[in-house]
Amino acid sequence: KRTIDALAMVKMNVFHWHITDSQSWPLVIKSHPILHTFGAYSRKQIYTAKDVEDIVQYALVRGVRIIPELDAPGHIGEGWEKTGLVSCFNYQPWVQYCEEPPCGQFDPT
Repeated sequence: KRTIDALAMVKMNVFHWHITDSQSWPLVIKSHPILHTFGAYSRKQIYTAKDVEDIVQYALVRGVRIIPELDAPGHIGEGWEKTGLVSCFNYQPWVQYCEEPPCGQFDPT
């Protein structure tokens, strides 16, 4: 909310919210409830639907538009591995398979 306040103060009206980053998936999604369990850095570092709604409303009142960005499937490591949607998860040596650990390739089969 401090970032939104700062944007409004300097007359900027767009907040590009990079919700997922590196190996973190902090967003709780009702249709895929397991992802945040394995993808968030901790149980306290998550965004529930209520949190997202609160932030969007907070920004709206201040004239700031929220543009969420969700990087997938590459940015949630263990969350994808537990769903069975990724093959070759955490292969070593990782430098031969990916840009940063843990590695894994989406398996569309």
